Amino acid sequence: MVLFDDNSDVANFVQAVAVTPPSWWIIRNNRNHGIYKQIALISEFLTTEYVYIANSDMDYIDGFYDMLLEGVKLIEEHDTVATLYNSNKHAPDEDINENWLWKKTIGGPSVLMNQKLFREFLKSPYYKDAQKSWDWKLVNFLKEKGKRFAVSKKSYARHFGVQGINHPESINQENADLPVDPL
Repeated sequence: MVLFDDNSDVANFVQAVAVTPPSWWIIRNNRNHGIYKQIALISEFLTTEYVYIANSDMDYIDGFYDMLLEGVKLIEEHDTVATLYNSNKHAPDEDINENWLWKKTIGGPSVLMNQKLFREFLKSPYYKDAQKSWDWKLVNFLKEKGKRFAVSKKSYARHFGVQGINHPESINQENADLPVDPL
């Protein structure tokens, strides 16, 4: 696995390095490019089989990496995409197992998919029009492809929705019940 960091806050980066499994690579930009340009940069030298894309206003709790690997297994078994962000704005469909459920739609700030599907998105009209609201464009692309979404029953990723380019409103409290001690 490769973790691409788009010049996040130094404290967050140090924290990510401390808990990242030793077999993973970490590549950090020397300046923030923003998600649209970061995705293009990643795609230029992407050699991993899976891609996990997250907004900059996310944090993660203990167990995230183990659940990410479970998500990879679900992608392989069901030709699906997975997320560790269980937004209460998207209703559950049915259980997959004790840790995962299906949803017909998801929020886009935390998505795990295979590289082939990611590259299809980058060539699609959805991406070409994704300068803003890229995450919703990604979800709409995936829905058009007929993908169901495997969602962890417990959120391992928390989305703050801090006001900015990807979220014009103020702080998003939809995951307020998530434990506050990130990784």
